[in-house]
Amino acid sequence: MQRGLRWWSSLAWILALLMRPIAVEAQYAYAITNSTVTITHYTGPGGAVTIPATIAGLPVTSIGMEAFFYATSLTNVTVPDSVSSIGVGAFSDCTSLTSVTLGNSVTNIGDTAFFSCISLAGLAIPNSVMNIGFEAFYACSSLTSVTIPSSVTTIGSEAFGWCTRLTSVTIPMSLTSISDDAFDSCANLSVITVDTLNPFYSSLAGVLFNKSQTTLIQCPAAKAGTYAVPNGVTSIAASTFHNCNSLTNVTIPNSVTNIGESAFESCANLNVITVAALNPVYSSLAGVLFNKSQTTLIQCPGATTGTYVVPNSVTSIGRYAFIGCPSLTAIAVDPLSTSYSSLAGVLFNNSQTTLIKYPAAKAGTYAVPNSVTSIGDYAFISCSRLTSVTLPNSVTGIGVGAFNACTSLTNVTIANSVTSIGAYAFEACISLASVTIPNSVTSIGIFAFYQCTSLASVTIPNSVTTILDRTFESCTSLTTATIGNAITNIGSLAFAFCTDLTSVYFKGNAPAADSTALGNENATVYYLPGTAGWGATFAGRPTSLWNLQVQTGIANFGVRTNRFGFNITGPTNGVVVVEACTNLASPIWSPLQTNTLTGGYAYFSDPQWTNYPGRFYRLHSP
Repeated sequence: MQRGLRWWSSLAWILALLMRPIAVEAQYAYAITNSTVTITHYTGPGGAVTIPATIAGLPVTSIGMEAFFYATSLTNVTVPDSVSSIGVGAFSDCTSLTSVTLGNSVTNIGDTAFFSCISLAGLAIPNSVMNIGFEAFYACSSLTSVTIPSSVTTIGSEAFGWCTRLTSVTIPMSLTSISDDAFDSCANLSVITVDTLNPFYSSLAGVLFNKSQTTLIQCPAAKAGTYAVPNGVTSIAASTFHNCNSLTNVTIPNSVTNIGESAFESCANLNVITVAALNPVYSSLAGVLFNKSQTTLIQCPGATTGTYVVPNSVTSIGRYAFIGCPSLTAIAVDPLSTSYSSLAGVLFNNSQTTLIKYPAAKAGTYAVPNSVTSIGDYAFISCSRLTSVTLPNSVTGIGVGAFNACTSLTNVTIANSVTSIGAYAFEACISLASVTIPNSVTSIGIFAFYQCTSLASVTIPNSVTTILDRTFESCTSLTTATIGNAITNIGSLAFAFCTDLTSVYFKGNAPAADSTALGNENATVYYLPGTAGWGATFAGRPTSLWNLQVQTGIANFGVRTNRFGFNITGPTNGVVVVEACTNLASPIWSPLQTNTLTGGYAYFSDPQWTNYPGRFYRLHSP
């Protein structure tokens, strides 16, 4: 499964910091270098924006790194002819941007320049452009057509990945370098056409090849039916057929000696991969792709149903081998295998210390065996019928994408032994309503809880020091977040697009964060007395001292009409949970009541206090 890392270039950050001085004019912050202007930040109200050709009498030649990043109110932008470079992430996540007019001097469209501009429907790339960077238009899901001009020489990895409405692409004669997955997962792309005069690339039946047609680079994702890789092809690039969901059969000839990782991943209707009998490197068995000796299982076709039995010859299984098999109910292992084992239809290594793959169609709840110490990369990915998982205390790590897109998963119990949660681990778990991250966890990867749209609250334990980019982005039901006292940095867009977020509680000093960390939401940031670094705002959001007090010296403290109660004071409209326990030596705290401090005040009462020989109370953030 090819996923862009989506990290901004550290070199670009360094260069941005070196450009001095920074000045401000009207709606733009800018830097002057060699008598030219680079716009470094946009501060305007959005809408339709025409970028000026000059500022302070000097030409604007560059749109700097993340200059319009996350300007969600921006709808249209016109870039003047004076500009030659669109920087890294310059318009990334401008989700309302519908059209862009680029000036005729632009030569470079930087990495992630228009990343996730989901409303961008029209774009004319001028003839001056020579380079289109890594993920430049990634997930521009409204883009229906693009013309790559004859000036372009390079197109980066996943430059147009997941542009799901894109229907056709024409490669000009000028193009000298295009990454293997430039058009990955463009679901409606039916044809890639290459200018016949291009000296490096060609197309055949709408499929992209190198010029000599020895390397198959990209099959359009909308290609349907049966496809026979032409004789003479020696290499199939990584992700070539990724998400080609209408393909049913693929035939590989004798000439192919190299197949890239994830080449056939997630082809939901692919029934059979057939390899010619005389191929010296690869083979197929019952439609499954192997190396020649059948010691490595490379890809199980996406349309495989029921139970698949791993042969005893297999000593290695590719990490994408069973990804995108939505009807697979069980993975069994030949009992003579010395490398792998199966328990209740789940695939493990032989000693059952690593859970390798849970079949996507297996339903219900699942308790991971006590022998397991590691949940492998993508182990539960797209298990849409899985509802609940319990991890034992033996598990120390949750791999990359381990529970990605488990859309019915409502609950996961993470054991106190887990120290790391991998990147994308719970991405798009849209039914996950709650999760407890234990104090043992020290690292949480990027996008770990991205688009968990049912998640209502989250607590980051004191053991974690950094919240990375986009970790909780688009958790649209998230109302409160509690941040541990060891956090020193919060990454870009960490809580962006969390539209219901109202309260963020910090236990420690103010961490480093940019203006996008908490998004544009209406959250209030609360901090504790005695902590340092706090101002009137944090990451663009207002702050308030979290100075909760129980008023013990007033008349309504204590027993009143068979209830024990007290007044709580604190920040206006703050929310506080009263918890109780019966034993301070071994406390088990239970929430009793959630209170909103209307006007900075709330009254709590406990009608059950007489049911216990002793009852202790504490105040807690939601």
